[in-house]
Amino acid sequence: MVAEYDVAISFAGEDRPKAESLADFLVNEFGLTVFYDDFEQATLWGSFLPEKLVEIYRDKAGSCVVLVSEAYKRKRFTTHEWRAAQERALNEPSLAYILPVRLDDTVLDGMFDSVGYVDGRKHSMRAVARLVYEKIGDTATQAGLVRLADQKYREGLIDDALEIVSRAPNQLDIDLIRVKANSLGKKRLYAESVEAFEAIIEQRPSDFLAHFHVAIYSFRLGDFDKAVIHYEVADRLSPGHPTVLSDLEAARAKQRQKKRKR
Repeated sequence: MVAEYDVAISFAGEDRPKAESLADFLVNEFGLTVFYDDFEQATLWGSFLPEKLVEIYRDKAGSCVVLVSEAYKRKRFTTHEWRAAQERALNEPSLAYILPVRLDDTVLDGMFDSVGYVDGRKHSMRAVARLVYEKIGDTATQAGLVRLADQKYREGLIDDALEIVSRAPNQLDIDLIRVKANSLGKKRLYAESVEAFEAIIEQRPSDFLAHFHVAIYSFRLGDFDKAVIHYEVADRLSPGHPTVLSDLEAARAKQRQKKRKR
């Protein structure tokens, strides 16, 4: 999933002045894409907030800055946000996802003393914003290019999407490879698309969509053996998926037909 935000800021209402200041510096001085609730009033309007906020803090940001305070620890919404951020951090241990900023001496459940933090009592929010940028600047540049390439792909500007993909510094980024693979598929460059989706599978063997697309494009290339293998994996990952089941049966029929001709 392409991250929508470079940074999400999680904070208690009592700490809003600091959160707002931090968000303004991150956006206006450092050019980052930031989730701060006041920036997203239209998006959040009418949403079931607990579910929406969990989705944002778990899935839609590259990093999560948590303003840790006594008020943060006791609030219901911030508890949901903290748990969502922890889930992401546990699922991607190589990523320094949670960036804690202490506003007092409060320690959150699951926040270990060994985790590095910035002391918001000793640093201005502008200084904190600079530290965030120094921490994630390269990652944010990459994420920005991925978002732009994905936008161009969705607009049908496939060549533009591929050109943006070619400029990204980290060509092993799974989200980047996915945009590339989807774009190549749209251009009917099926062999190249299969190769790109297989690169995703190397990093993430249980990626349903990657297996599904390898199966689809292998079928179109006439490689029915490979199509069957990847449809079967897709079926194990998402049992009973109607399109997978019907396509798998078609691939098996083509496989049998091809063997009879040998």
